[in-house]
Amino acid sequence: MSTPAETVDTPYGRFARATSGLFVAGGDPELAVSTQSAGRVPELAARLAAFARAPRAWTRRATDAVVRAFSEGEPSASDLDEAAADLRLETVEVRDDGAVVLHLEDGCGEHFMQGYWPAVRFDDDGDVVEVTVEA
Repeated sequence: MSTPAETVDTPYGRFARATSGLFVAGGDPELAVSTQSAGRVPELAARLAAFARAPRAWTRRATDAVVRAFSEGEPSASDLDEAAADLRLETVEVRDDGAVVLHLEDGCGEHFMQGYWPAVRFDDDGDVVEVTVEA
């Protein structure tokens, strides 16, 4: 007999424990909260409100940040537009420290090796603070 998954209901969906430190809610994009404590999920999920009000703007800021992080010099408007078309938002994660991280997928496979993807971390004010490549 299996035990039911630990779940937490929020205004952004029902988050279920996926691993010891991650709760996820399905959807497109997938929503994730990284915390060990189910009791913190509602508080952290509330950080999704700013993203939910303007998902396209957040996604565009993320794709622009990726291009700027990996370009030599200032990218052209067409470089930024191409990245916005090629990089698809896969997951919105809220980390235990309250940071919002957008995980992007390389839709055309020309920018990142298979199994790797860019992630863009935003601070409490919604400003980009870090661009990383994850695996």
